[in-house]
Amino acid sequence: MSLNLGDKRLDKRLKKIVSVMTKRGGTSLPDRFGNWSGAYRFFKSESIL
Repeated sequence: MSLNLGDKRLDKRLKKIVSVMTKRGGTSLPDRFGNWSGAYRFFKSESIL
């Protein structure tokens, strides 16, 4: 997967989020991430809007 959000940390986090979501597709978001504060911060970030 090739990404360029302008910040390597955001690129890495998105790759991890996508990986978790595809591997655990039949579960709810909280079940997919356990502690999903990192995913929440990612989606809340103005850098990706």
